[in-house]
Amino acid sequence: MKKIVPLMVVALMAVSVPSIAQTGLGKGSGGGSGGGSGGGSGGGNSGGGAPPPPVRGGGGSSGGSGGGQTSPPSRNNGGSNSGSTSGGRDRGNSGSQGSGLGKGNSAPPVNGRQEGAPSRSGEVGYGSSNNQISRTREAQNLPAPPVVRSDNRSTREAYGEDRVTRQIPGYRNGYYHYNQQWRDDSYWYPHYQFNYSNNCVPSPWYNYHHLPGYITTVRVRFDNFSFEWRSGSTYRWQHRNDNDDWGWSWNDRDDRSYLDETVDDIYDAFRRGQVRYLDRLIPTRGSVWIELNRYSSYHVDGDDFYDLMKDLIEGTRTRDYRIREVRRDRGRATVVAEHSFSDPWGRTRTSRHYYGLEEGRRGYEIVAFRVED
Repeated sequence: MKKIVPLMVVALMAVSVPSIAQTGLGKGSGGGSGGGSGGGSGGGNSGGGAPPPPVRGGGGSSGGSGGGQTSPPSRNNGGSNSGSTSGGRDRGNSGSQGSGLGKGNSAPPVNGRQEGAPSRSGEVGYGSSNNQISRTREAQNLPAPPVVRSDNRSTREAYGEDRVTRQIPGYRNGYYHYNQQWRDDSYWYPHYQFNYSNNCVPSPWYNYHHLPGYITTVRVRFDNFSFEWRSGSTYRWQHRNDNDDWGWSWNDRDDRSYLDETVDDIYDAFRRGQVRYLDRLIPTRGSVWIELNRYSSYHVDGDDFYDLMKDLIEGTRTRDYRIREVRRDRGRATVVAEHSFSDPWGRTRTSRHYYGLEEGRRGYEIVAFRVED
């Protein structure tokens, strides 16, 4: 009996050695399954093991069910978020100008404001429907918008805020939404005008069929502000690594700047279909200069711009969003992006966005925004 006990102890140790060795080597193979109901296994990351695979439409690498929306990435923290995503970035685009949504990534769903949901710039209470999509099945082409502000500075100053040319008839009225049941109260911005009149200016979304074409002049300010879109030198945006998609610290790059993170936020807002990625970039107490081609230019408050962007980002069938150019010049920067989207008749249309950025205490903020078709 005395010989049997030592033999049993030796046998138990022999069985335990492989498990102890794996844990002690720190290869990452000792981690448990961390995927939720929609995710894969998430092995541990101790030692020098590979990071978890990018999350693509399932549970996060830290576990949990894959049914909820994710939060925006936190900066320089070590945790990974759980929950579903709308698809990871395309591999091979990291660090390149012109990164897009990537093949195989479905566009974010079109979402509108739910009844009772508050907007930042006021209470939404249109109580009407100017949706024209049910009245025609043929694709519509929009006329040119009215011109806001004369090119002659003395004329602008002489006429004060009365700077809209009103002689040309035939401006667009209403909108053509993807959804026939869409009503005006489904928009987040509460200061649209849906039909042309003498007290409105073109909205930045004039050439987006599914969005309203005007905003009331009560919400805009005219001044002599200007932004130099072509100033500075070209900057190579360093995109977050595909495996660092949600801001966790694995393989975090020390050479990434605030400007890189700012461009990431702009890109992620459209890729995820969530305006909250722009929270840090749109100051509540600030204002944003808006330009629409050569037709209009005016200031709106930061809260107005936030709600306008929410309607665009969360209410558009985005096909692709690509960063085409980044320039930096002594506390200012310009980001040029190309927005490809579906119009209500399934046609692919493209709009070019220019973001004028100014460096402040919290990093870069959007001070100007230009739309070109």
